[in-house]
Amino acid sequence: MTTITFENVRGAGVAAERRLFTWPRAVVTLVAVIWLIPIKSYAFPVKLPFNLEPYRLLIMVMAIAWVIAALSGRARFSAAGHGRPIAAMVLVAIIALVANRTAIDAAGMQTQAIKSFSFFISYSVAYLLVSSTIARVRDVDAVIKTLAIGAVIVAAEAIYESRTKRDLFDDLHHILPFLVHIGPTRQNFAGGHLRVRASAQHPIALGAALAISAPLVLYVASRAATRLKRYLWFGATVVILMGAMATESRTVILALIVMLLMALRLRGRRLVRYWPALLVLVALTHVAAPGVVSHLYKRFNPKGGLVHQQQVRAGLRGSGRLADLKPGLERWSKAPLFGYGIGTVAATGDKLLPGQQTGAPGVSTIYDDQYMNTLISIGLIGLIAVLWFVWGSAAKLASAARKVHGEAGDLLSACAIAATGFAASMFTFDAFSFVQVTLLFFIISAVGLRARAAVLG
Repeated sequence: MTTITFENVRGAGVAAERRLFTWPRAVVTLVAVIWLIPIKSYAFPVKLPFNLEPYRLLIMVMAIAWVIAALSGRARFSAAGHGRPIAAMVLVAIIALVANRTAIDAAGMQTQAIKSFSFFISYSVAYLLVSSTIARVRDVDAVIKTLAIGAVIVAAEAIYESRTKRDLFDDLHHILPFLVHIGPTRQNFAGGHLRVRASAQHPIALGAALAISAPLVLYVASRAATRLKRYLWFGATVVILMGAMATESRTVILALIVMLLMALRLRGRRLVRYWPALLVLVALTHVAAPGVVSHLYKRFNPKGGLVHQQQVRAGLRGSGRLADLKPGLERWSKAPLFGYGIGTVAATGDKLLPGQQTGAPGVSTIYDDQYMNTLISIGLIGLIAVLWFVWGSAAKLASAARKVHGEAGDLLSACAIAATGFAASMFTFDAFSFVQVTLLFFIISAVGLRARAAVLG
């Protein structure tokens, strides 16, 4: 192993710091908007073929500005060594739409297909914007700290929501009157108990977003200038984990277990001594959000057993994840290479193309498995591309973290752990349908891989 110091790879000069608009500030703003303005709930009051949401407007403005800067020679393109899987995902998604154009037109699903495709593309655009514009250590730190602060705020609100049954993010249009509320107030109950969602589209997505943020907050804590600040950041990590558990999501537990295993592999000796903190976390969660721990336990022990629960209602809306495997593979076998096109399969209630009907007429299956969803949407080639990007990111970051020590190694470890947690969670929910958590993952991957490129050269 070699020790590599995380140096600034590019200077920007004092004049650049005095500019009102800088790329790091734009990325920081994007992260804050993703965390604090619920996606698919608020938009600007303008009439367009699509809802002009704040995060979408910001990405479009940043993309246009970057293209202009690139054409004028003031910006450069960088995928941080991970451009091939990005290109493969985009290309396969386009081919899938083109290959299914006749069926999409016949079903009148052009708008749905294009809308879903735009969401999918926005992830890659966000990744490229961050990997192309974040170049210095201080810029990386600014993005990570913003992500950490946003996670703390949202987690604290989730704990508040668990106690009061009130989601403060549903009242955001009263604070920001230039936004309109475009979605109904949604509450999610399981066994008669409220599952919090805060600024996310769904409790599972919220839990996953908070879980993958925790390693980055610990990284910020490790870089704290004083002992007091370090303890405050450690406390913030506890709040984030409590907020994640307040969602009562089994996906969160899966992600945390996989993340812990990766953390032990990368930084085992430093972590083993802190195992009592897990007991403290459970106790604090029980106090801060009464009932969460017991309800989470019941979700792992449903009537008839967890495996049985996941095997029932095959082909129906809300069916079990294991029950969807056989009908899902049968549907995929009819379009094996490039699938049916993004937005045309039964994912989160999307319509079906002719010939895609499920076991119950008029009822669409929700694939709570992003890998199965991807396989059917963009086929085997598309699944390979997604695996290449998601697990490839985690693998590259983990490999680099094992070679690098110091602050750079800690950053790479944090990003690797987060990426692995997201990759594992994709087995148990259709992650790409939930914009907030997926955008955060792509941004974390971009920051981590950009840092990797900087320290490894």
